[in-house]
Amino acid sequence: MIDAIEAAAESRDSPESRQGALIGIRCLVNALGMLFEPFVIRFLPMLLSLFADLKAKVRHASSRAALAIMGSISQHGVRQILPKLLDGLADSQWRSKRASIQMLGAMSGCAPR
Repeated sequence: MIDAIEAAAESRDSPESRQGALIGIRCLVNALGMLFEPFVIRFLPMLLSLFADLKAKVRHASSRAALAIMGSISQHGVRQILPKLLDGLADSQWRSKRASIQMLGAMSGCAPR
């Protein structure tokens, strides 16, 4: 299933495929909760790149998926994805930078200690 989601997210011809991949990620996060956490590292670069998509529906779906991920991540998961998000601040796409900043902001409520 993960390979199918990644293939759909990489589809440059169909924004509906990219949006569907993000909806699939959000559904998996909602269904699996913390069990989805090991896969967050794998999906994070794709998620950040889709924040910079030209289609507004894809950007909105990536924002919703990011919020779902940040709502279910543990303190250990925060430590795992923090370096990736900080690397996202160096991206050339301004929307990807903004996505990293938004995810860092959403992360503040994950582990208050």
